[in-house]
Amino acid sequence: MSQSTIALKVDVDTYIGTRDGVPRLLEIMESAGIKLPFIFQWGLIIPARRSAASSPERAS
Repeated sequence: MSQSTIALKVDVDTYIGTRDGVPRLLEIMESAGIKLPFIFQWGLIIPARRSAASSPERAS
């Protein structure tokens, strides 16, 4: 039987995701024997929907 590989990417963009989500995901993945990398974004993040809604072109 061959072994399958899948790739997962977890982007952590918020404090709540860091505080609540990361530990929970680690517990779930560890119990399944899965190693999971995390990518933490530091700095200002402006979601596309917010930046589009606040653009000068849409102010009218």
